[in-house]
Amino acid sequence: MCGIAGVFSAKLASNKSDFQTLLHSMGQSLNHRGPDDSQTWIHSDIPLGFVHQRLAVQDLSKHGAQPMNSSSKRYTIVFNGEIYNFKKLRQELEKQNCVFRGNSDTEVLLTCIELWGLNETLKKCKGMFAFALWDHLEKQLILCRDRLGQKPLYYGWDRGQFIFSSELKPIMKIPSFSKNIDQTALSLYFKYNCIPTPYSIYQGIYKLNPGSYIVLTEENLINRDQFCPFNSPQLYWKAINCFDQKSYLNLEKLSENQVRDELESRITEVISEQMQPDVPYGAFLSGGVDSSLVVAIMQNISASPNKTFSIGFNEKDYNEAGYAKEVARHLGTEHHELYVSGRDAIDIIPSIPHLYDEPFSDSSQIPTHIVSRLAKKDVTVCLSGDGGDELFAGYNRYRWTTKIFNKVSSIPNFMRRPFSHSGKIISPELFNQIYLILSNALPKNLRVKNPGNKYQKILNLFNSQTIEECYDSLISHWNISHQKLVLGDLAPRRLANFQNLPNEIDPVPLMMFKDITNYLMDDILVKVDRAAMGCSLETRIPLLDQRVVEYALSIPMSLKIKNNSQKYLLRQILYKYVPRELIERPKSGFGIPIGSMLKSDLKDWSMDLLDPAKIKNQGLLNNKLIQETWKKHQQGQGDFQYDLWDVLMFQSWYQTYH
Repeated sequence: MCGIAGVFSAKLASNKSDFQTLLHSMGQSLNHRGPDDSQTWIHSDIPLGFVHQRLAVQDLSKHGAQPMNSSSKRYTIVFNGEIYNFKKLRQELEKQNCVFRGNSDTEVLLTCIELWGLNETLKKCKGMFAFALWDHLEKQLILCRDRLGQKPLYYGWDRGQFIFSSELKPIMKIPSFSKNIDQTALSLYFKYNCIPTPYSIYQGIYKLNPGSYIVLTEENLINRDQFCPFNSPQLYWKAINCFDQKSYLNLEKLSENQVRDELESRITEVISEQMQPDVPYGAFLSGGVDSSLVVAIMQNISASPNKTFSIGFNEKDYNEAGYAKEVARHLGTEHHELYVSGRDAIDIIPSIPHLYDEPFSDSSQIPTHIVSRLAKKDVTVCLSGDGGDELFAGYNRYRWTTKIFNKVSSIPNFMRRPFSHSGKIISPELFNQIYLILSNALPKNLRVKNPGNKYQKILNLFNSQTIEECYDSLISHWNISHQKLVLGDLAPRRLANFQNLPNEIDPVPLMMFKDITNYLMDDILVKVDRAAMGCSLETRIPLLDQRVVEYALSIPMSLKIKNNSQKYLLRQILYKYVPRELIERPKSGFGIPIGSMLKSDLKDWSMDLLDPAKIKNQGLLNNKLIQETWKKHQQGQGDFQYDLWDVLMFQSWYQTYH
């Protein structure tokens, strides 16, 4: 795991010393991603340079250092990530008389490209990665990103210079970088609490699409007008291709046990590969289905106890540490836990803009960074259970959206808007009070957190004409008013066009596809990558390996939601290792009580960032709407914690970088 960056700059062509200084500065801004070594490379004939910050995980010797040249010197690469099956690929290459200098996956990757070409290599490589490759023969720069977008890669032009990097910090090191905010990206941020691919917060800078690569000639690097970032990526893998009705039908011919055993075999194979770094490793353990399954299989194939890590909170509704501890005790891991106070969480907040580079407001970013710091004390690599909800229909909202839309669509259009409007007469605060009185009479499976907020969201769904609109409304922030938050906002936008999917696919897989291609990539994976790499910890995610993903998406929904149980098939595997009673409980998110903290510990900090004069001076946001929302939250007229956290994280970022 590392940090990479590079620049093509005609302005620096005549001054190698300044070029070297710039590359060094770009590299140092990525030092947290790779503190073990820093190396640069500058092309001898053209103004192109690479920098690599190394976190030594595989082949700790000098033979694993980068930038790295291929044996023939045709290619030069900077690589971030891991090729998990590189040992098998190496064996295949050695049969063809290939000789290796060291034992790194980077050298294997380069040799594969030399021997088989880029496309065939990408088909064979299993892993998470982002890399830049210069082809000295064809005089081309190739940028490539892994299938699910686990590793980040930004690229673009500014003032005639082409730049790429793992994060935005190195790009901001470019002299006189424009820092012009992209209004479309900003609008999408406030809708989804993250900036979705291919946008970045800055004009002219983009995120490379997952499962794709771009090829730039020397002329492309010089002349931006000859290259369209949105149309140029060449896709070598598409998640949409995995949603295949024929695969469903093929697997339906197999018994449940056969499908379960094949899935377990694939997950075990992947975990076995990911447990082979040359440094200490462990796993995050929340006590939920996904992380418990990963740890259970790790223990099953290990000769000694694995290290596991979890954090707890004193607030009962946010604490899962006890569950994690019970699972760890049953499996026999070497468990480490840390209880976090509100003060601990608050102390993280000033570092968030530095960790994430651009606005990002999933509040679980805070506990994720805290547990990463805990793990880093003992290990360099941590396995994580992320991805299970998106692949195996684990979110409650999948079922609720379908049920709600079926009800909504049965109401004539002319009645929906008046019904929604009249329902809003009951404020979220009043709804919470009514719910509190009635909750004791409700069965446990119908009791929910923040019922008033959920009630308001459901009322907003009455304006939806399709299941896509319904789901998009459900997961969107800032649905509290018809007023626009971003000044000069363009028309509303949606991502992951469902119309690209086969008509036969049911609503739940449609929603899963949207989450895999948007929420998982631009929220969950960004959160984990930045939170962990911020303390030089590599994370590995077994459930997002290609072999697991492709099989999981071909499994019929009847084995994902069965007997009113979500992630059914994963649970059946897990129950082979962990008693059912340790796992069966209401689903809980990994977050902190932001809503109450905005009224107490974070109130002064928030009021400073939301100062009307600051917001008006920026000229970007609707100050009146923000102040009204803040007032309603403080007075208990609704739970607007997520909407306000979006604004606060943007204000904190803006204050840091502008």
